[in-house]
Amino acid sequence: MMLVAIATFTVANAQIATENAKLFDNVYVGVEGGVATPLNFDGVFPLNTVAGLKIGKEFTPLVGVEVEGQVFFNDNNFQRWTQTFVKGTNLGVNGTLNLNNLFAGYNGTPRLFEVKANAGISWLHFWNGGGNGLGAKTALDFNFNLGKKRAHTLFISPGVYWNLQNGPAIQFNKEQAQLALMAGYVYHFKTSNGTHHFKTYDVGAMSSEINRLYKENLELMDL
Repeated sequence: MMLVAIATFTVANAQIATENAKLFDNVYVGVEGGVATPLNFDGVFPLNTVAGLKIGKEFTPLVGVEVEGQVFFNDNNFQRWTQTFVKGTNLGVNGTLNLNNLFAGYNGTPRLFEVKANAGISWLHFWNGGGNGLGAKTALDFNFNLGKKRAHTLFISPGVYWNLQNGPAIQFNKEQAQLALMAGYVYHFKTSNGTHHFKTYDVGAMSSEINRLYKENLELMDL
């Protein structure tokens, strides 16, 4: 899906070139908190409270990756009952896809409101003596990009956190999944280009200006 999206983005922006960012450009860090409940809605309450931290990088205005770590404090419908304060942890690697830039293109500055698809796999750990499992995340991030330079983002993210090892085989099963609503804050670090995001260049306009200067130079030489 991401390869198709990249191809679509490239064709749609044939006259607009995006800079090749350096390794530590377009990096961000965020904090989040929220609540979760069993996806099967069998006993919605008490809600599971969640807190987390994420670090990400955008490779292009379209796609990126982030590492997300979370802790769960309640154990409503967790796979194993635990007596510890922290009931479970979730450490995941997620890919992100900017849907606004996919369908409308990137104009050099993030929009005030953007939607991102967010999905990946994770390692679940239950604090009852070493229980582990394979997890996954599917979510949408509703981002509000604030500030003159769009360095700050407030987000709301509804999503599902799956326990893929509910049974003898790996499967997406709602019986052990958590439906979550997260909210948080992200700071985008300053990049080497002096902004907090990607810069774009109008190749068509630059080519026209080069041709104009070239013609003027030829005319001066004839004089």
